Amino acid sequence: DFLQAFRSVLEKSFVQPERLAARKLKGNIETLASLSEPSAVARELLIFTAGPFERAVTLVAGAAELIVEKGIGVTAKKSSGPTGPLMWKIPLGQGSVLDDVIEKQRLFYGPCSDPVLKNHLYATISEPRSSKILILPLVMSGKVIALIYADFGQLTPSPVLIEHLEILSSVAGLVLNKSYYLKRLERRPPPRQE
Repeated sequence: DFLQAFRSVLEKSFVQPERLAARKLKGNIETLASLSEPSAVARELLIFTAGPFERAVTLVAGAAELIVEKGIGVTAKKSSGPTGPLMWKIPLGQGSVLDDVIEKQRLFYGPCSDPVLKNHLYATISEPRSSKILILPLVMSGKVIALIYADFGQLTPSPVLIEHLEILSSVAGLVLNKSYYLKRLERRPPPRQE
């Protein structure tokens, strides 16, 4: 009886975190689906990304530079939520991991010793204790419009459900595309009647 009860407890304890993570992902997707403005979508993606990390910032993509827009855990405590506008600039076109994420439109997660981050971002927000970082692209109509950068600050890295962040990034892009095309349809003149 003891072994059967013990097995049941073990099975439930391993299944429960997965259920909670799936429920949280579903809620995050529903939140994103209810939005339509790029700034609101980027803000929610920043909040979701900051969950497992200590610090996160939104980098708005321009032609030659990224502009650090909002941040969590950067100029105020993480519990304060998004703060900004920060308006620091990071140049593009220098062979940085940021350029790579924009070009490939795929997230980066792992150790990184990028001189562009060191010279432009860490000069302002201090270098994290661990070199393990995340850079998540927000893609609209086939073009990266923003990046979410996140790190563990002065904390020890903890496990991150990268797949969930990839899913949320994809959903955010789909939400933006839908909004963009709906606005274009609304602006089109009605067909002429003959």
